[in-house]
Amino acid sequence: MHLLFATSIVPDGALASGYEIANAAIIAALRRAGARVTVIGFTWPGKPASDPQNTVVLGA
Repeated sequence: MHLLFATSIVPDGALASGYEIANAAIIAALRRAGARVTVIGFTWPGKPASDPQNTVVLGA
């Protein structure tokens, strides 16, 4: 199964807020359950996505 996870801020590995921590936890849980997950959303300025191969960055 291939899922698209749409969010306003994609995880960048720093996990500075509860929102980013929750997004990373949800994405990790979906992947552990066997789903292929592509994430779509924005990044903080100057911060790359933590999984660029499976992320579509908007506004880039």
